[in-house]
Amino acid sequence: MISNLYTPSRPNAAANLARSSGFSLLASSITVPSAAIALGARVIEKHFTIDKHMEGPDHKASLDPNELKSMVNAIRNIENALGDVKNTE
Repeated sequence: MISNLYTPSRPNAAANLARSSGFSLLASSITVPSAAIALGARVIEKHFTIDKHMEGPDHKASLDPNELKSMVNAIRNIENALGDVKNTE
């Protein structure tokens, strides 16, 4: 199941995310996907663009190459901070 927290009408979305396997958000935030990982998401879906000025509805809210790299680094930092669950059992 992929949760989409973009819909403001879902007041329990953050709690539900902990029981989900993925996260989807059409916005340029890199903080929210990192928080999703901390809450248990295992799949992150983000829109990616080479140029935010291209035509089309998604480019402005998509990540550019530097933002994508920053998001991946932030997620890896969260994963490292949380440790390897398999090794603690």
